[in-house]
Amino acid sequence: RYESCTEVSGDFYEFIQLPEGKIGFSQGDVSGHGMQAGLVMSMTKKILAMNARRGQSPSEVLSSVNEELLTDLNGKTFVSMTYGILDVNHRKIIWARAGHNPSILYNIHTKELRSLKPPGMVAGLRDTFSFRNTLREEELILHRGDIFLMYTDGLTETANRQNEPYRQEKLEDVIKAWGHLDVNDLLDRIMDSARTYRGGGPLTDDITLLAIKVE
Repeated sequence: RYESCTEVSGDFYEFIQLPEGKIGFSQGDVSGHGMQAGLVMSMTKKILAMNARRGQSPSEVLSSVNEELLTDLNGKTFVSMTYGILDVNHRKIIWARAGHNPSILYNIHTKELRSLKPPGMVAGLRDTFSFRNTLREEELILHRGDIFLMYTDGLTETANRQNEPYRQEKLEDVIKAWGHLDVNDLLDRIMDSARTYRGGGPLTDDITLLAIKVE
């Protein structure tokens, strides 16, 4: 799900078909808003897709994005993002996080919820060596009933009329309450929850949600 606060967004998501039935997936958030953020978003998606199709690992893909952004943007703009590879046949995800929000893993049968935060800094600010050394890939073995969800901070920082942020805890409550639904219905419930929380107030940042559910 995606909702933009302006006509041009800095949020993005991407699905990339890979060999052997694998799927690359990514979500990111460019600093700032408007046309500049949108241009950086488009460039980031292109660099990511090119390197993913070369068979690079998640940490290698993110490092390649960081290197290109440093060259073109001189450290003036940064991107928080995740990139993962879903192995459908073996129900496995290998992923890395470059300063992005934690991802959430929830199982509708065991009711276990985990906030996943492998280390990594945002792309576009530090040299390749420093950036690569902060990253750590994580492997997840998926089970029946698992939901893997990523979100941008436009969701958890959306505020009510008292200027109180939505926060991840509120998101977790919605996932626990409605995780049994079809994944599309779950995402709708999350977006509706955020809109209700704002109480009719304006959206001040882009919101992007991406979820994978194991039936």
